[in-house]
Amino acid sequence: MNDLEERLRADFRQATAGVEDTVDVEAALLAGQRARSSRRIARTAGVAALVAVAGLVGWGALRAAPVLGGHPDPLGTISAVPNTPSTSSSPYVPTDPMSATFELGGTINGQVPSYDSVGVTVKANGDQMDVSVSMNKGTDKAAGTILRQYSMTAGAFWSVALDKHLVLSIVPGRPTWFTQRDSANKGAVTYPEPLTGINATAYLTGYIQSGGPDTVRGFLWRGADGAAQDSLGNVVPSADVALKDDTYWIYRDAALDTIGVVPKKGGGAYSFNLSDLTAKNMVHGGMGNRVNGGKWSWTQFGALPPGAHDIKVVLADPDGEWSSATLSDGWVAVVAHAIAKTTDVITSISYTGADGRVATFHS
Repeated sequence: MNDLEERLRADFRQATAGVEDTVDVEAALLAGQRARSSRRIARTAGVAALVAVAGLVGWGALRAAPVLGGHPDPLGTISAVPNTPSTSSSPYVPTDPMSATFELGGTINGQVPSYDSVGVTVKANGDQMDVSVSMNKGTDKAAGTILRQYSMTAGAFWSVALDKHLVLSIVPGRPTWFTQRDSANKGAVTYPEPLTGINATAYLTGYIQSGGPDTVRGFLWRGADGAAQDSLGNVVPSADVALKDDTYWIYRDAALDTIGVVPKKGGGAYSFNLSDLTAKNMVHGGMGNRVNGGKWSWTQFGALPPGAHDIKVVLADPDGEWSSATLSDGWVAVVAHAIAKTTDVITSISYTGADGRVATFHS
């Protein structure tokens, strides 16, 4: 056991007792996005020992067996390039990018050997799009390039597994957030590149463990208009829950059996399997985060059945706060947050259901 792992275990034991520019806007946004993505990936990997999920779940990186199916979302759950509409009126303009290149530098997140770069080029062909993919290794492009041809429906979501580690997706529009849902945790990072010539965004998802593409159940994204969708064609119910410290975006996707939260300022994301989560699971425990040796910040979230009202929440920390918002499908999202040593956020919650009965849960 090395020093890092020992500190990680000690921390876990303790825990559980977008700018515009008038010049070349697109280039500036892309440069900032790539830098932000790199920083977030590096930051996430670097502070893994300071993230904990107490009471509800454990996280594989913490060497703790999960109680439920929830966990912090993958390392590469990152925002896409901010929405910037094309300055042209035509959907296909030669000056707009119809291709994108993902510069991997020979590895996935600096951990798994991969291609130096992956290129994607799209071309309109009636109501279809011809998709050309090139996977390049080494400086000799002629000898080290794998070329593949695909076809997709124009304006629709599309994805393909390129090998045992990589999945390429093309999403309509310019999402502000994108992630995948898997049947097993293989560890993943996702890189975005815009295809403004077809008003779409390309994503390359790289799995740390081999076989990751085989575990994909679907993809989720949030559009520039704030609405969430999934790759199965569903509009995903979601809402913003505003607290003093941050605004938390919650989504609930029954088709992908997932509920998750994305802090607007704090970054990162957490998700759970809906099939594992009940109102009782919102009592005792929380998702913890500590940055640069600061105080622990704990968040708890969930959803109450449609028609739930007269919600009463008792927090473990009197300085904490909570709020709720109703999703489009009637489910009521609840988020609580506290900055404290305790791993608990909510000690009791009660609500009146649509049938008039009061349900109460205590820690």
